[in-house]
Amino acid sequence: MRSRGWTEAEVAERILPYMPPLSEPAGAGLPAGEARGVSVPDEVSTAWLDRHLPAMDRGQIRLVVEELERRGWPPTQLAVEVLPHLLPKLPPADANAILTGLRELGMSEDEVARLAPGG
Repeated sequence: MRSRGWTEAEVAERILPYMPPLSEPAGAGLPAGEARGVSVPDEVSTAWLDRHLPAMDRGQIRLVVEELERRGWPPTQLAVEVLPHLLPKLPPADANAILTGLRELGMSEDEVARLAPGG
């Protein structure tokens, strides 16, 4: 997304609103690196995300995203890593809205297809 000239604000504006809200701050009352039912290791890799996010529900994915944001991960990187796991869990209208927004930002159909459920 960065190579296409996207700003962090554009990614945050187009994607993060579709993440389910939390009723309390991420990890509230929990040890650092731990979110309700989700233990996030100190070093998180793409392989870790690919292995663990598919089994998580939307709320757990949101907690992981918020933990990684707290650790300084930029929204663009989070979007690239998380969207393929999040989109299949969203209502179709929300998933389609995200994909439409990505197209409007200049993402090609091939790039969108790689992120889309079943892509």
